[in-house]
Amino acid sequence: LDISEATPLLLETIDNDFDSMVNTMYRMANYAAHSGNPVQVFISAPRANKAAFLFEPTPPLIRTLLADLSQPNEPNAIRRDKLPSLVKRLELIRQILNSNNGHEVLSILPAYQWWAIAWLNDRLIAQDKFYFSDNVHFAKEVYPMNADPQIEKIAQLAAQIQRNPGYKVANNECIFALTTALEQYDTGQKYQQSEAVTVAAMAETLATALDRRDMFAKGEGAFSQRCKAFAQAVYDFVKHHKQEGQFDARFQRFFLAAYAFLFIEACSNKPKSTPEESSE
Repeated sequence: LDISEATPLLLETIDNDFDSMVNTMYRMANYAAHSGNPVQVFISAPRANKAAFLFEPTPPLIRTLLADLSQPNEPNAIRRDKLPSLVKRLELIRQILNSNNGHEVLSILPAYQWWAIAWLNDRLIAQDKFYFSDNVHFAKEVYPMNADPQIEKIAQLAAQIQRNPGYKVANNECIFALTTALEQYDTGQKYQQSEAVTVAAMAETLATALDRRDMFAKGEGAFSQRCKAFAQAVYDFVKHHKQEGQFDARFQRFFLAAYAFLFIEACSNKPKSTPEESSE
């Protein structure tokens, strides 16, 4: 039987637990992508459909995570040109599920997008597992957050005041500048200080703490001014998200994970310091 001219009928029983569904979907999507033949999986009776890939028993959560790849009029169907992206997306989902906390991360992915995967990566690094970072890069591309530009700016400013701690250090070192600034922000709010006073306290505390711990970075311009620029960016970000009612404990957890990933990335991409650059 030439399956390029005729569609074979395959009767197969699929385990209906979540992980089995994802694995079956991945296996059949892989076949469709590499063979060039359409694959259509129906819950009961087949029906006419021209999709290159159709998987009727797609779990609702997976359907949500693949929504940008699906056909508008058929949420379980994928066009042929989207098959390579589908395979990569399902491979990411499978790797998440194969990790500790994988189901928790997947369930919050629609709300926190790639930040949740950055958090999972932090957990794995804490266990001396360093294989997951490429998945974070990919997830950042396909599951971006609206706040990403602001966090990227904060991370880049952080790289101007805190030296690169390396990717194998404890997470609290990666987020040291940010958590120090956040503590001073909270103090300013507690005592109802003005924005100018709070930002100044954030910057001064940062400069002192980084210098005392020998964690400061060299960069262009006065170190105190770089600390102030970072403090102002953090202040603006937190103020905005608090006004939107978003800066709760869960948001902060994933925000810190995303920041840590972007900070290490910014440090790695930072040009080497020149003699003219200052740490004062």
